[in-house]
Amino acid sequence: MPPGLRRVVVAGVVTAALTLLAAGCAPDEVPPADESGSPTSDEPDATDGPGEADPSPTENDDPPDGADPAEDDGADAARPAGPDAAATWIHLFDDTLKDADSIQRSVDAAVDAGIDTLLVQVVRRHDAYYPSEVLPPTPDDELADGLDVVAEVLAAADGRASVHAWVGVAPAWHGAYEGLDQPDGWVWSDHGPDAPVDDRWVTRTADGSWTDYLDVGLEAVHAHVAAVARELVERYPLDGIHLDYVRYRDASSGYHPDAVAAWQQAAGRDDTPAPDDPSWSDWRRGRLDVLLDRVVGAVDAADPDAEVSVAAVTWGQPPAGDDLAGTRGHDDALQDWASWVRDGRVDVVYPMNYFRAFEPEAAAWFDGWIDYQAALQAPDPVDDRARIVPGIGGWLNTGDDVVEQVAAACRVSDAVALYSFQQPADDDTPLAQLLRERCPA
Repeated sequence: MPPGLRRVVVAGVVTAALTLLAAGCAPDEVPPADESGSPTSDEPDATDGPGEADPSPTENDDPPDGADPAEDDGADAARPAGPDAAATWIHLFDDTLKDADSIQRSVDAAVDAGIDTLLVQVVRRHDAYYPSEVLPPTPDDELADGLDVVAEVLAAADGRASVHAWVGVAPAWHGAYEGLDQPDGWVWSDHGPDAPVDDRWVTRTADGSWTDYLDVGLEAVHAHVAAVARELVERYPLDGIHLDYVRYRDASSGYHPDAVAAWQQAAGRDDTPAPDDPSWSDWRRGRLDVLLDRVVGAVDAADPDAEVSVAAVTWGQPPAGDDLAGTRGHDDALQDWASWVRDGRVDVVYPMNYFRAFEPEAAAWFDGWIDYQAALQAPDPVDDRARIVPGIGGWLNTGDDVVEQVAAACRVSDAVALYSFQQPADDDTPLAQLLRERCPA
């Protein structure tokens, strides 16, 4: 049975408007917005991206300050009517997940607001916030001694919401680790740019510079990510694994010597390809397919009922045709997520439609992406396609604009994903008010 049929995910991310706990951000950090209305950063993934800004927040790292979710006005309100499925990403870049009391308050607030799916970051930069034999323990000194974040969230949810472990794939470093002791066995220490060249898993750019992103074309990286996913679903009664940053840093990345050698053998060539070489670009996109297949196989072997979902890039202009060719996600991040939907390669794809509604060009791009996703999802899901759950950039917009974007997303799915739990809407609108209407039948 193809992975897309294993289970229909009940997910959609509810983020935008709980005035929640303070400072970090998940998808690693919320970037500012450029003129287009899309968030940006000076690295590929909102502080970790291609050599330019990456407008995608499940990929971000330090969101605006917010209030404790337990103190949100909407938390004690009656359960609101909302999309048939709603979820939220909960990240590790503030103190929300760092002690048991905060976890309980946050999960209670999310459930009271109508959220039924929690995408919980449990691996930040290839360090574990739970006991692991695959990853070293996090050096995060804000984590309460002995706290198992996965077990604590599961206990707090207590069956009231499904829990998915959110794992970042490509980024291997973040400024939050500056000055912290590096644990033994950490990917950054053992396979980063300061490791012996033969031991490096980080990628290299076309000009020969080593980066802080793992090279997602490498077999060693595939095996590592699959092992992380398998251990999680073997040890915990999780509803799924959510993968973030399944992409290249940018089109000039992927030049690890082993990756180039593998492409040369596959292509029957002995040259170093240009970043826009069609054969090289197709090969790198194919390596992301292989990575996902490896993870899905590992998860299925451990728990056939656990879902696999992935965050997808929707930067800038929407596609002009049926496929993603010509879009930044396809050509720069080398992520062909439309094929993942059609092939049922994973259970759920979360396109990150993060655009400012009040900026005309960005608003038009949002509408274009939603139309594209609706057409892509149009065939009956039983035809093996992955389910699409549109993501909404709540922190970029006012509460009213978020509600309108959620309504637009209903053209695609009866689920919605609002980014993110820790970030309120631009006007501090409570979460409960953003889920007041269900998608029409």
